[in-house]
This record gives sequence, C-alpha cells and structure tokens, in this order.
Amino acid sequence: MRLNQDGVGLVHIWCNCEYVLAAQIPGDVETLEPKVQQILRNKDINYKRTRPITPLNAKDVSAPEDLDEPSACSWIKMTAPTLEALKLACRDPKSRVRLCHQVNPAFYSRIDKVVFRRGYLEDLEIDLSPNLNALVGGRGTGKSTFIEAICYALELPWIGKDSERAHKGIIEANFAKEKASVELSVTSFQQNSERYTILRQYGEPTQISDESGSVLRLRPKDILPNVEVYGQNELLAIIQDPEAKWQSLGYCVAFFLRVEA
Repeated sequence: MRLNQDGVGLVHIWCNCEYVLAAQIPGDVETLEPKVQQILRNKDINYKRTRPITPLNAKDVSAPEDLDEPSACSWIKMTAPTLEALKLACRDPKSRVRLCHQVNPAFYSRIDKVVFRRGYLEDLEIDLSPNLNALVGGRGTGKSTFIEAICYALELPWIGKDSERAHKGIIEANFAKEKASVELSVTSFQQNSERYTILRQYGEPTQISDESGSVLRLRPKDILPNVEVYGQNELLAIIQDPEAKWQSLGYCVAFFLRVEA
C-alpha cells in the first residue's frame, strides 16, 4: 500500500473517503496478499473506512500493446466521460465498476436506430439504447405504429388471423397514402457484428445494405434470425391461444431459472 510505504504513515489519508476513492491493484483482489485483501475489503480495523475503497485495474499504458494486459483497464459505467461521473462511479462501485476479469463481453444482435420517412411518423428518428428502451405515450401517439413498422421491415410472421388483420390495417393507414418507409440500422451477431441498414417502403420488399451502401442479397432473417417482436395484438393472440400461453410461460420460467442460477 503506497499510502503507508516506507513507514510514511498516511493511513489517515487512506481512511478519508473524500480524499481517496479508489485504489489501483494489479489484477484480481484474490491474488493479493492476505493483509492487503483485508484492507481492500474494509475488514482491517487499522484501515477502517466509512465507505469501502473502489479497486481499479489501471496499469500505465505506454504503448498500444499494453492495452492487452488485463491489469491495464477497468469497466466503469458513466453517463458521460467526466471527472464528476468518475467520482460518482467510485462512490457506487458495486453497480458501476468492474475489474477487467469480472466482465465477459456479450455479443448480441440489436436494433440501433429507427427512421421514418413520410407517413404518420414522418421524419421521426430514434437512436435506441443497446440495453432497455421504453415507448411511453397516450392513446393515438404512434406506439403501435412504431412496433408494427419494425415487424413490417423485418418481414416477421403474424400470430393468428386477428394479429395479421390488425397489422395490415395499421400499415395501410399509416404508410399507404404517402408511400412511407421505415429504416432500421442494426448490428448482427449472426454476421460477426457487422452493421446493416434494413429499408422497407410501403408495397415494396425489404432492402438490405451494408455500411458502404451496397445492396445485398440478404433477407432480414439472415442477419436477425432469432428476433421476436410482440405488440399488443400478438400478446392478445397468445392470451387467447392456450398452447401459445403455456409455451410463453415456459420461456418465462426458464428465463428466471437462468437468472437465479
């Protein structure tokens, strides 16, 4: 511990949670000396703090290859890359800070952006979070149109005749008159995390292009094979179908079991 190196005796600074928020360590806490582990876990009475220290992997980087070292970086969740955000993250390390070895990169497909041209949602552009998104609005503000437009672009099948009828009615009412279109920017895990643009204009088949703008001979299921979209009509169809309802319940139980495990 450098704050007490060579008998300097700076324990009082270590114990001050306003002066010292984080401590650099070379790897996992488990690999450190037992005494240091006790201090970092706030179990040493001589180094007791009102708030535990935040351990960080932050080895000096002097060349690009140094970034490959596990001890060179940490994962920190911040709303913006600012000093204040960093200080806030260090005050709440359990939810905002992870050492390099604690993070297993997750690669998955996602919809990054949705753009509408003409029609009811004309010129609407929404950048989506890679995590959780929510559409909130009163009746008639376009929530169902937004969802059904995504289904339309992805050429997804319907669940039941009522769902199909409702989908076609929404698309007809909001896209037909002005030949509106919907454009999705997506990242495909199926295609090695490549990015694509999925475009569908009313009455036309879906068109897919890569980042350079070249049109590809691919269908939505080729880049997003496991995508599922459930609007209120699909949910109603599932509720009215006992077999579909039990299947959905099985998925939920399996999901919660995986979370608990």
